[in-house]
Amino acid sequence: MITETVKIKKDRIPYLREKIEKLNRKAFKLNCPEMILTISETETVWHELYNGHYTKADDLDHTFVSKIKRTWVEIEATLEYEIPIIDGWDLISTFDIMPGPALPDKDKNGNTVFGPNVVFTSTVPGKTLPVHYLDKTEIHCDHCGHKRYRTHSMLMKKLDDGGYREVGSTCIKDFFGHSPKAFLWMAQISFTDIISEIEEEKFGGGGGTHCYDLNQVLAYTSLAIRKDGWVSKGAAYDDPSLTPTVDNMFFYMNPPDKYKGREEFIPTVKDIELAEATVKHFLEIDPGDNDYLTNCVKLAKLGYVPIKMVGVACSMIASYKRELAKTLEKKDRPESDFVGEVKDKIEVETVKVVFVTEVYSDYGPSSLYIFVDETTGNKFKTFYSGKTWSAEMGEYVTLKGTVKEHQTYKGEKATMLTRCVVFAK
Repeated sequence: MITETVKIKKDRIPYLREKIEKLNRKAFKLNCPEMILTISETETVWHELYNGHYTKADDLDHTFVSKIKRTWVEIEATLEYEIPIIDGWDLISTFDIMPGPALPDKDKNGNTVFGPNVVFTSTVPGKTLPVHYLDKTEIHCDHCGHKRYRTHSMLMKKLDDGGYREVGSTCIKDFFGHSPKAFLWMAQISFTDIISEIEEEKFGGGGGTHCYDLNQVLAYTSLAIRKDGWVSKGAAYDDPSLTPTVDNMFFYMNPPDKYKGREEFIPTVKDIELAEATVKHFLEIDPGDNDYLTNCVKLAKLGYVPIKMVGVACSMIASYKRELAKTLEKKDRPESDFVGEVKDKIEVETVKVVFVTEVYSDYGPSSLYIFVDETTGNKFKTFYSGKTWSAEMGEYVTLKGTVKEHQTYKGEKATMLTRCVVFAK
């Protein structure tokens, strides 16, 4: 049994029920197990304020009612469904192939040469994809064995002996000896896709290109993170007042007409350089058996982003910056210690910027900077949202600030500063 839970606005619930009822009528005709939709009894009331902030109804006493711009109710919906096991065969994953990127060299006839194809995997929730399927560059059929260009296949697992068979989509009927319509229909069910269909059918949206240039996505992701902080889809799911970075990226990439052409909606040189550095990083790493890193490497090699992989592409920026921070941290430096007392003003002549990331809070976006004094090993942190100074990872600077507090994170001491000023060395 597969269980998926999403948060949805309460006024969408009737449309969702209607959609699931329609799907269940088809499931009944195909002799599929009924999909079970459960709506939570717990509701969360959200207010959007005119200052751009969001607040739960329980926190309304901290604001003025006159500041409310709009209100909505969110509720959790859970869908339980099952992909049929046919003749002892269980669906593990589906494979979709994308053409490889064009290479700079031409063949002897002057024709464009393309790199190896890239295969993306869609593993069924709750199933485990064997590691050796992560590096596929082609789609084939173990059933017929014919060598032909295929765009879609399914990985099946025999329950009695644990054997795997990759079956081309056009060979499924012959593989089973009959047309498994129920199996094929249930295999394409996705609760999040159902929600997206409702939004597009009833509330507008949809359309557009199905692929994007990777460097463009990454540059606009850098812009979005710089302006609004990094927000994962998971964080936005837990806190509806937050907008995931992938949505902000699309907004900056294709803003309303009144914003088009404005400087703040165009990636800077630094955004573009970060995008290029991110691609270079993933072209050089060994992803091992990590499914996420493998997908990132595939995108870097491909050079463009299928629409279903945009979320992964956006996360590549944050992932690269974390890895860069690790390389900047010296493992053999002295152990960090606290510096000064709370409210003391301190100055450190030469510190190295080892980490910079954009975060979002109730006060808006800001940057978290982490500095290390390589002589003493002491670590300093500060949040900064102004424009008086900036510092890049790997840069050496002089740091002035006021001690706000002493922190210990994962056993390592750090001094949190406020009202900081940074001077380049």
